[in-house]
Amino acid sequence: MIAIPMGLSEKAKFAQRQSLDLDAKIIMTKLRIRQWYEAHDGDVYVAWSAGRDSTTLLNIVWSMYPDVPAVFSDTGLELKDIKRFMRRVKNEGLNSVVDGQRITRCGEVIIVKPKKSFERVIKEDGFAVVSKTVAREVRILTVEKYNPNWAQTKRLYDTGVKKNGDFNKASMLPNKYRYLTRADIKVSELCCDHLKKEPLDTYAKKTGFKSIQGIMAAEGGQRGKNVVCNAFDAKKPRSAPMLFWTPEDVTEYIARFDLSISDAYKWVTNKKGRLVEPEQRTGCAFCMFGLAFEKGLNRFQRLYHRDYRMWKHAIFQLGLHKPLDLMGISYLPPDADPADVPSENNTLNAYVTNKKQVAATENKLIAAVKQMRADGEKTTVTTVAKKINMSRPTVNRHKHLLINRKTGDSTGLIAA
Repeated sequence: MIAIPMGLSEKAKFAQRQSLDLDAKIIMTKLRIRQWYEAHDGDVYVAWSAGRDSTTLLNIVWSMYPDVPAVFSDTGLELKDIKRFMRRVKNEGLNSVVDGQRITRCGEVIIVKPKKSFERVIKEDGFAVVSKTVAREVRILTVEKYNPNWAQTKRLYDTGVKKNGDFNKASMLPNKYRYLTRADIKVSELCCDHLKKEPLDTYAKKTGFKSIQGIMAAEGGQRGKNVVCNAFDAKKPRSAPMLFWTPEDVTEYIARFDLSISDAYKWVTNKKGRLVEPEQRTGCAFCMFGLAFEKGLNRFQRLYHRDYRMWKHAIFQLGLHKPLDLMGISYLPPDADPADVPSENNTLNAYVTNKKQVAATENKLIAAVKQMRADGEKTTVTTVAKKINMSRPTVNRHKHLLINRKTGDSTGLIAA
């Protein structure tokens, strides 16, 4: 039995659980699964994405209750390696090693589909960019701009002024993302609701089953605020028996039990014979949340090498180049082959011919800054970005073109 000292706050208890070793975490996870299963008379299901975390959870659940179905929401945005792995588990079961023997655990895999396609979501609702919080704030400030039902929320996101008159800066849309409210594209956080949550909610409503999810607080964001594994009294009851695990725990579990996982997490060789690095996170391949904060090649640059046809479909046919261009985020890896670029796409050709793209941006900035100075306007990153409707990150990368705010002197290419 694992003893947690009495008298600790829920946050302190949760932090202590996160520090336990893997053996202790497996025991505690199984306990929470058992409690959830018994409380609902077995009418439960695993929300399975075929990713590392939910596959680890599924293996634990099926080791206890092979009658529990795995429900996979087929958004149409999964990597081919993820879909291939899902079908393999559905047809052949899930392989792992227990006590030196390789075993196969089999259970039912149910596939559900969203009512809306991704193409329809971005057309009707908008692109999911930056983060769920920022995308929601932009949507309320633009799409719901004249909706009286959103007046107070709009004021909060725009000014930071709460209903009681108090100011809360954290509730405001950050200035560096204000350009998104003036862009000629729609921005929304509703993509995940339509493509993932709605199909699973529909399944749960139809069957009366309650979900078991492989989310972990260590992932941060909204998930990082959770400290309760089995939310029996929530508006939407759900179990997250791995909530106190970390990504390192999942890696250790997969290695210890030699658990089968998707090839998306492994080094693979593409059709051109190039080695493609493993993905750290999967989910929807076209998701742009957190994209600006990725280190090294971002997910679209990696997708170019992993699945060029899928990359081409996303960037051109679905138009993801529009928000990516707006944010100043490259979707081409440095070693992209110009021969792969459709000649009719001027935007991408500008990225391939990087010098031309940079020169065009600099010329636009130089002209804007010169005109602003002639008109007596301040030329800071923020003012210039707003003036020419360019993202602050893009302007910031060329800020040597702007006035030096420390000395007041002109610098760089516009010194003359």
